[in-house]
Parts: sequence; C-alpha cells; structure tokens
Amino acid sequence: MVTAESESFQFGSSSTFGYAIPMATASAVAADIVAGHASAAVHIGATPFLGVQVLSSTSGTPGAVIAGVVAGGPADRAGLTSGDTITAVDGVAVASPESLTALLLQKAPGTTVRVGYTDQFGRASAVDVTLGSGPPQ
Repeated sequence: MVTAESESFQFGSSSTFGYAIPMATASAVAADIVAGHASAAVHIGATPFLGVQVLSSTSGTPGAVIAGVVAGGPADRAGLTSGDTITAVDGVAVASPESLTALLLQKAPGTTVRVGYTDQFGRASAVDVTLGSGPPQ
C-alpha cells in the first residue's frame, strides 16, 4: 500500500522517494485499532496536549527546549515559558522533543503529570501540569 511520495521532502508529481507499508502490517495495525489495543505504534483515543512547541537543545544537553507556549494552554497555566528545557515527565528523562512526544502519548487528557525542567537561567524545577485534549495524532 503506497502511503506517500515526496521529492526533497515535498509532495509532488515527479518523486524521487516513495514510501509504502506492507499490506500485512497495515491490516494488523487496523485490526489493533478496531480492537482498541493501543501500543507504542498505535495511539487510540483523545490526544494529550501540553501546549508547547519544542526544539532540540543546541548545547547538546538532553531535553526539549520550549520554543513557544500556547497562550492559556496547560504549560502556560503551569508557568512554563519559552527558553525553559523540559527534562522529565513523571520522573522519566526527556532526551529530545521526540521522546517528550512519546512520553505524553502514553497519557490521557485530564491526567496531571509532573514536568521537570530547567529554566533559562539554569535552575532546575518541576511543576504539575494537567494535560488538555489536543488534535488527533
């Protein structure tokens, strides 16, 4: 099953890269979704929402640097700001923006998580954040 094609990572008609999923894999994932079986590869239900845009650290330190905060969102209400670096969620280390996403997708909207972070002045702290409900993944 062809799922997408791209040329230099932009969708177009003359592609140099093609992406496909074997039909057996697609069928197995579809069966898991229908059965309600979530996994690391299958997200079912409402998506948790922290309300931040994050980037990789430019200093080489682990974590997810907050580049922007959604006004009035969960992170904003908890006091997280641009320039803070998220270092943990519920005691589990955050190595990168991708690991932050993976950790959050294991939670449900309405769940309160403990977010460890280092502020822009290098001070380590933690704050409880109640996750909102975000757009589908």
